[in-house]
Amino acid sequence: MKPSVAGLAAMILALGVAPLAAEQAGSPQPPGAGSAPDRPAAAAAGGIPGFYDPVAQTFKPLAAPVAATTEFQTDINFKINLHFGASTALDYPTVGCKFSVRYVFAASGVVASGFHSQSASIQFDAQDPAPTQRIFLRFDTDEIAPKLVLNIQCTAYDINNIGHSFQFQKVRTITSPTASIQETVGLTLP
Repeated sequence: MKPSVAGLAAMILALGVAPLAAEQAGSPQPPGAGSAPDRPAAAAAGGIPGFYDPVAQTFKPLAAPVAATTEFQTDINFKINLHFGASTALDYPTVGCKFSVRYVFAASGVVASGFHSQSASIQFDAQDPAPTQRIFLRFDTDEIAPKLVLNIQCTAYDINNIGHSFQFQKVRTITSPTASIQETVGLTLP
């Protein structure tokens, strides 16, 4: 026997109304069903906190928490000690040095520029003791022991105006947010 159109309509209507009536009567529902999409769901131990959207039937995780950062305020003091081979201090009337300090980003290993770096220059006569050059670098990072690249470039000009250049580079690990670094470099002039 073939069901009539009216009979089919009654069956569809009965199937659609029964779950709706049960929901309105307060019968138990599966977890997450019927909850507001903008209300946070409690995360199970080891679970991912977020929201369940029952309309779209999707889970939307909350943004990952940002790691706490520490401000590092580092003093770097550079000192140049000159040593002479066959020459004397009188043979080098002008010595110029450039110092730079740059933070190294841990995740990429890229050496920073801009506000994550500082530089300074000095010029002096080899007869006078070279002054100590201080550089102050302040930066924020989530690392416990960030690394700094120290770079020193010096050129000593002799009495014939011939330049003798020297370059040193060193990576230093900072273990305290208020570290003070003393870096002494010895230059031996011919």
